[in-house]
Amino acid sequence: MPEHAKERLSDARDVAARFGVTVECVRRWVRERRIPYIRASRKIVRFRLNEVEAALKQGALSER
Repeated sequence: MPEHAKERLSDARDVAARFGVTVECVRRWVRERRIPYIRASRKIVRFRLNEVEAALKQGALSER
């Protein structure tokens, strides 16, 4: 089983709290495709925190 399969998926509130931004900011990052996400349905989006953190470290975002 892949390592990421064991990881709990997080919602936008979790991401916002972890990185000190608003939920709307996380939603904007998704719209702009600045962070990796998993679309579970039309309205449900989930994240792997380690992938989001890696994207931020790579400089995927110019500003928070």
